[in-house]
Amino acid sequence: MELLKNSGQDKQRLTHFIRLKNHYLQFSIYEFFREGVLLWRIENLLPQKESKTFLSGTDFLDRLDVRQIFEQAPAGIIVLDHHLEIQGVNETFKENFLKHHTIQPKEIFTSLLAPEKQKLVVQGLKKVLSEETQHYHSELKFRWDEETSAIVYVSLIKQSSLPHPGLLLEVFDNYEQKQLQLSLLQSQKLQALGQLAGGIAHDFNNLLTAMIGFCDLLLSRHYPGDQSFTDIMQIKQNANRAANLVRQLLAFSRQQTLQPKVLDIGEVLSNLSVLLQRLIGASIKLKIVHGRDLGMIKVDAGQFERVIVNLVVNARDAMTERENGEIIIATRDESIESERAINHETIAKGDYVVVEVIDNGIGISPDHVNKVFDPFFSTKEIGSGTGLGLSTVYGIIKQTDGYIFAESEMNRGTKFTIYLPRHEAISDSLKADETSGHHLSPTSDLTGVGRILLVEDEDAVRLFAARALRDKGYDVLEASTGEEGLHFLQETRKMQDKPIDLMITDI
Repeated sequence: MELLKNSGQDKQRLTHFIRLKNHYLQFSIYEFFREGVLLWRIENLLPQKESKTFLSGTDFLDRLDVRQIFEQAPAGIIVLDHHLEIQGVNETFKENFLKHHTIQPKEIFTSLLAPEKQKLVVQGLKKVLSEETQHYHSELKFRWDEETSAIVYVSLIKQSSLPHPGLLLEVFDNYEQKQLQLSLLQSQKLQALGQLAGGIAHDFNNLLTAMIGFCDLLLSRHYPGDQSFTDIMQIKQNANRAANLVRQLLAFSRQQTLQPKVLDIGEVLSNLSVLLQRLIGASIKLKIVHGRDLGMIKVDAGQFERVIVNLVVNARDAMTERENGEIIIATRDESIESERAINHETIAKGDYVVVEVIDNGIGISPDHVNKVFDPFFSTKEIGSGTGLGLSTVYGIIKQTDGYIFAESEMNRGTKFTIYLPRHEAISDSLKADETSGHHLSPTSDLTGVGRILLVEDEDAVRLFAARALRDKGYDVLEASTGEEGLHFLQETRKMQDKPIDLMITDI
């Protein structure tokens, strides 16, 4: 038998219900103030299933089974006493968070947590108990499963029926939110690194252009037998190596100039197969598996080949000490009906051509697999790599509006999966576009003839270019800004001077 809260009152009457198994006993108490007498009167005996007549206001709450709500709540619920001892947990918490762990009698809640979290959580719980704050929330990690991320919201339980206040803890799985945060951080990090790399690359590119250019001017004055010729060639070769690193940085920062064309991916891979087999050596087997009825892709052919070569070379390096090494390049079409989350990225819905590069090498450790696309990150020995290979691959794929993901298992191998948008095009019209063209007038050699306007804001590059053009016999006008270049054009037209035949500019 359970006494329920009074359902209504007036000045001289209080109405109550008593639950008797499956029935409710409705009674009223009348108080006669003058006589000091209480009168109890039974007014009705209602079956629980037929008691809809008085389910209004607080009556509905009075008849709820609180224990059932506690057990079926979507959040994990924990009740603590003022000593932070666990007094009860619901089924949701047991299934989602306790797993195989068993709570001992009078176990302190914080003993369930990872050591680094215990002190901080105790401080927060005590603040709620002492009513310094009404609520508290924190991220949790349990000592038996530190990979599981949870978040807890704490509120005070304070009722007159309790000798001391307690705490109500609501625990939610925080995995998806954590993944979104990691995805955002990774995206922001790569974007910041890309902007930095792009800015540095442009500045270095200008310096290296001038260095390589002046090396060419010096080489034109020396013969291959001269000692100076050899020294200058060494300078030029190292400058070219630096320029290649700059191109990789530009690829990662997605600031390089692409020339996309509609390609048959099967044909591209078939043409590459001989080169790839030479790169990996005879001890490693290369297998190319072509999907049926593959769609076309629109990419820069040279850059796409660079992506495949980079991935295959990385796969080769991962199995240098393994016997029976094998690299598989597989292609297929895939239609994604709705957005799909993979790792820290979301693939937009659409039709894609998928390329997988799979090896059975040593694999990548879980700590490193999410960093493989970071620039200058490398697990190879010092001097064995620049750490820009996979970051270059990432930049090229992203600039092509594609996606790339890495999966790996230690001592089993690694798989890189590329999603490229499928290009819908009519092959006949493409061929017609390639073959059709305007009829050009016969060409003639104009080397050394004409006037050139050179517009370049980098002094060293402009100096080298102007000097090289003058050495070939051209009349060169130099401008360091766009405004200065326009001034030359206007003055030439106004003075009816010798016309400008060609303008070279990067502004």
